Amino acid sequence: ACLVAGATYTWNGPNAFTSNLQNPTIVGATTLAAGTYTVRALVAGCTSPIGTGVVVVNPSPVAPTAGGTATLCAGSNINLTASNIAGATYSWSGPNLFTSALQNPTIVGASTLATGTYSVNATVAGCTGPAGTFSVTVYGIPSPPTLASNSPLCTGQTLSLTANTILGATYSWTGPNSFSSSLQNPTIAGATMLANGTYSVLVSVMGCGSANSTVAVTINATPAAPVAGSNSPLCAGSTINLTASPIGGASYNWTGPNTFTSNIQNPSIPGASTLAAGVYTVSATVAGCTGPNGTVSVVVNNIPNAVAGSNSPICAGQTLSLTAGTIAGATYSWSGPNSFTSAVQNPTIPGATTLASGTYSVIANVGGCLGPAGLITVTVNPIPAAPVASNNSPICALQTLSLNASTVAGATYSWTGPSSFTSNVQNPTIATASLTSAGVYSVTINVLGCNSPVGTTTV
Repeated sequence: ACLVAGATYTWNGPNAFTSNLQNPTIVGATTLAAGTYTVRALVAGCTSPIGTGVVVVNPSPVAPTAGGTATLCAGSNINLTASNIAGATYSWSGPNLFTSALQNPTIVGASTLATGTYSVNATVAGCTGPAGTFSVTVYGIPSPPTLASNSPLCTGQTLSLTANTILGATYSWTGPNSFSSSLQNPTIAGATMLANGTYSVLVSVMGCGSANSTVAVTINATPAAPVAGSNSPLCAGSTINLTASPIGGASYNWTGPNTFTSNIQNPSIPGASTLAAGVYTVSATVAGCTGPNGTVSVVVNNIPNAVAGSNSPICAGQTLSLTAGTIAGATYSWSGPNSFTSAVQNPTIPGATTLASGTYSVIANVGGCLGPAGLITVTVNPIPAAPVASNNSPICALQTLSLNASTVAGATYSWTGPSSFTSNVQNPTIATASLTSAGVYSVTINVLGCNSPVGTTTV
């Protein structure tokens, strides 16, 4: 109210308002305070006419309901929303100095700096209401993982795939032959050629996926076992020839008895001894992959050394016995004088004649291995002819009886006669012979152990 000198004032208005102040105030006015206000001035008991004024009190708008994209990955858009309030204008503020006057603003390609609480106020007829708030979380995009494998490897081995550890991440692998896995470090046991190729993995943290990382895997075929062969059986001193079937691009590895090793596909062992007998193994390696072993058994037979023997010397008509020392597994081949042959180890020649005299040889055969000939010289002595016996009879008792045998070179003599007469002298005598000395006297000769027929003479 305007100032009137010496006046007092009386105010009346809506919602039972009264006041005696010249210029009253209503703190925290509501819409009930809207309407017509009157005021009178009183000076020395005189009341002025009523002064009036109309007051408009606009309601404050309520806080808008804020909403939008609560969680998202960096690079995505944040969509903010505010509930509709008639006649309102809006004012948004938020992290990273964000502001907007749109009711429903969008933050394109938001980074993690956009994480935080967003608030929005509505203003109606110049009246700004309380703020509505909404929390937004922007998760970072994880870096692509670093991948590795144990490639190259061979079929049948275990393929191991690895990815570095990323905190809170889940892993998604894909690869050849419809392979998939959610393990960080998956494996493929007994990998085949179908596992050959490129594997990729994507990691996800809080639903935010990385770019794909890839790793190339090489699976090499494991070669089959070579077919092993040899020229066995063979004889000591011969050359062992080992063979392995050809496998394209392969290198070979042989091992065997007597510390034998070789990297040749078809190796040889010259002058092999029996120590080289046994099982030989060979494997093939292609592109670093070694296959199973092929095997071959080699037999190396000793050269047999036959030792010949006999019962020589013998006399014609006796049995000649030939002997060869026993050699395990051996067969024997004899040859000798008078076209003699035999396959018996210890042959005999019954009633041998002097034609059987000479050198006999025997060869032993073990597994096709012929040894040197064993030699033995055999002597078959002839039977000497009966000596011609004679005497000086008839004689008189008490005279000397003289017995005579024909001379045979190298012979020994054996006489027998009446009255138990014996003598080894060629031409024995009996001094002062008696009547009992009469009768038939016999003499044999022995030449080289061979006894002659009997020669006789009558006295």
